[in-house]
Amino acid sequence: MLQLAGRLFAEHGYDASMNDLAERAGVTKPVIYYYFGSKAGVVDACVEVAMQGLADTIMAATGPVMEPRARLHAGAVAWFEFISRVDDPWASVIDPRRHRGEPDYERNASRTRQAQAALVEWILHDTVAASGARIDPLELNLHAHTLIGLFETYALWWSDHPDIDARTLADWLIENVWSGLGAQLRVAASA
Repeated sequence: MLQLAGRLFAEHGYDASMNDLAERAGVTKPVIYYYFGSKAGVVDACVEVAMQGLADTIMAATGPVMEPRARLHAGAVAWFEFISRVDDPWASVIDPRRHRGEPDYERNASRTRQAQAALVEWILHDTVAASGARIDPLELNLHAHTLIGLFETYALWWSDHPDIDARTLADWLIENVWSGLGAQLRVAASA
């Protein structure tokens, strides 16, 4: 049912009809409300599934033995490929233009950003530790949040330029951030 709901939200944003979901799922509308409580509950469950799917995808793509730049690039490619799936609600989660009228958008967007930042921070921490570098944990947290903001900005730009492929977009993002982040990792490792 959540896969169907995810597709509906990806197609229609918060305007997706629970009647349509019930029809597609072959259940009655009260069954949906029994399990999820409300339309907002369905959205929350879809966001939870999307967040876990993204985390699993990125973790699978970013092995701990990778060179730092390659690891960051692999994570970026995985992120962009994940959100580009038409049948996944992820793009609609990060795109505020699709959430007119959704009462919990800000809460879900914040929850999503926090989960992504925690994952990116863990990957950065693991990468820094493997390189022998030491970076202040607060600074690592800032880098993680900065990267999440960049990923979202690139994704929103990408929605207006769908002719660009995920790998090229990841190349551009990494080229944009690596000169600063990579230099900092090299300096921290030599200190």
